[in-house]
Amino acid sequence: MKTLLKTFFLCLAFTLGIFALHYFFPSMLSLDIGMVDPWDYKNNINHGFIQEVYDYHMQHPAFVRRPMTSFAIDFVHRILDVSYANAFIAVNFGLLFLCGMALFYLAKAFKQRDRNAYLAVVFFYLSFSILFAFGIPIYSYDEPFQYLFLLLTLLCAMKRWWIGFSVSFFLALFARETSVLLIPGFVFFLMPNKKHAFTDIVFVRSVFAMLLATGAYLGAIYWFSVHSDYGTVAWEYMSDERFRHWMFNFQDGAHTLESLVSFFVVLGLPLAMLRAFSRHFHLKKQVQRLLFAFVLSVIINTTFVFWAAKAQEARLFALPLILVWPILGKVCFLLWKLFIKEIRHIVRQWKHKKDRYDFLSKLCLCLMAIFFAAVCSFGVYEPINGAAFAFGYQIYLFTVFVVIVIYQVFSPTKK
Repeated sequence: MKTLLKTFFLCLAFTLGIFALHYFFPSMLSLDIGMVDPWDYKNNINHGFIQEVYDYHMQHPAFVRRPMTSFAIDFVHRILDVSYANAFIAVNFGLLFLCGMALFYLAKAFKQRDRNAYLAVVFFYLSFSILFAFGIPIYSYDEPFQYLFLLLTLLCAMKRWWIGFSVSFFLALFARETSVLLIPGFVFFLMPNKKHAFTDIVFVRSVFAMLLATGAYLGAIYWFSVHSDYGTVAWEYMSDERFRHWMFNFQDGAHTLESLVSFFVVLGLPLAMLRAFSRHFHLKKQVQRLLFAFVLSVIINTTFVFWAAKAQEARLFALPLILVWPILGKVCFLLWKLFIKEIRHIVRQWKHKKDRYDFLSKLCLCLMAIFFAAVCSFGVYEPINGAAFAFGYQIYLFTVFVVIVIYQVFSPTKK
């Protein structure tokens, strides 16, 4: 009960903090609203824009096949008799809270200590795609439902609850069909250590559960297409627009830069952390498979996003993080201990007048890299959309640069 309460209040605090960030700074919630009185909640929330977002998701062919979030918003709107904006806030921030709770218990299922599980939750909420989830042009909408059901899918896999696994994965596909991009990563992660894959009953059951969920989802989409004009509309959208987004992403230097920055702010720090973790620590077989599954999913998902989606919507790059969020708390803690140990070693060497030139050269390199990072973050990078919370994104980009630079320069070079 004590652990449950700690997790509850940790997730609640971060959820409220993220809401405050979106409330006081430019986002989908406060777009074009001049905040005169910060306590005037009714007038500071942009009800009209969120109503337009809801209507857009109910009509656009890319979103009609994933109605879960829209149905939930409409349900809350009708039952509680609140505006669509308030229903949007209640549904999506409520789901972010539940994602944090689910992630904690998933981390525990990965046999993480409470401390590392709490750190995993903190890292989740501080991830760019969560911290600025409803910023512009991040535009999160279906992702909280998708993340929740994918976390539950992994939790059921770890507990070997195959019916729950299949149901959760079906709901993840129903929330957002891009969940299918994780199937290769899931399959690789669930492979047995020693046995031949298809002689291992656990692996066979997991693959069957995924195939069953995917088949049920495809069947539901087919039934929906047959009984409506969705099939024709969706085909026109796919052929005329969907697979031409790469031309939008790389149409000029500014769009190319924003596309690359979107990838970096979401995945740069996790990739750097996991690379350092694999260099400095001996990895168990399960963790090795998890990291390979993550890298495979990053390659598949990133290719899809650059090719068939708008890369400036940075949240789209975050999907593979579902696989590693449960262990990033442990990774962060171990790397921090290693870093502190190295800093203490440098201090001792300095006191004994050893390797001072080596330290000074590293310090100069670090300062030069930080200066370059500041120029890139605040001088070169600028979100194309004028309504974006530009300064917030720039600070986050700069912070990611600085953390990576400092660790790379001052971390040990050997295991």
